[in-house]
Amino acid sequence: MKRALSIFVFFLMSGSAAFAQNKNESLDFPVVMKFESVCCGVPDDKPFKKYLTQFKKKNKIKSIHASYIGPMGREGEYYIGFPLTEMKSGQKSAFMKGLRSVASKMRDKGQAVTERNFHINISTLSERTVIKEVEF
Repeated sequence: MKRALSIFVFFLMSGSAAFAQNKNESLDFPVVMKFESVCCGVPDDKPFKKYLTQFKKKNKIKSIHASYIGPMGREGEYYIGFPLTEMKSGQKSAFMKGLRSVASKMRDKGQAVTERNFHINISTLSERTVIKEVEF
């Protein structure tokens, strides 16, 4: 029983150390889509998802990997960061240009904005902010 408890405590402590280490790291993305609130929530993501589907089909890409970072505020704000590792150079610039175009049209509740060469320090995020990998 003592051995099982010791192993449990070891894994608990090593998990805490890993979390603490991750809090000191930073993330860099070639492009980030920010879903921002103006007064009453963030814009609908349907145009964004439609663009991703069309881009994948046109460029014959199976999936686009990203990181969801949120919530960033009180009204559901969040970021989607794209490492763009599955794309070739030409595809990356076309993707960023199309993403900016889609963002400019998303103005229903809030707004969507793209930012290039985005750097975020994990230690500056709130305690409730989650970073998770997503696939489109």
